Amino acid sequence: CTPRALHGTGRLNEPGSHTWNELLTRAYDQVQAFQHAVFGHEFTDETEPGGPRWSTAHTGDGNPAYGLSEIGDDWPATIPAHWVASFATHDVGRSLERALVNGATVLQPPFDGPYGFGAVLSGPEGEVFSLLVPDLD
Repeated sequence: CTPRALHGTGRLNEPGSHTWNELLTRAYDQVQAFQHAVFGHEFTDETEPGGPRWSTAHTGDGNPAYGLSEIGDDWPATIPAHWVASFATHDVGRSLERALVNGATVLQPPFDGPYGFGAVLSGPEGEVFSLLVPDLD
């Protein structure tokens, strides 16, 4: 098998393209240790007062790779660890309306977060994703 270019993967932070990944877990310390041991990721604590533990994983060259957030005891026990892929948009409201018309469900209404303004949705097959106007500053 010969590797080929995967068209579109070079795009980032443009409307409709990937912009961020977040891993939500109840095993926060174990996941950090595993990711560090296997991938060499270093973590910067981003926890806000009163919020869940949250950090940014960085690759060996210092670039942010993904977010890691702890699922707290206040979440329903039925929610498992999961990744949330975020897709860029210029207008969360407009993109949210289009998603709802096409079968999405709002899991978290629009909010202002550490990496931009976004909303979390579930698609028609249960997939979880977010819409995000990335804060590129």
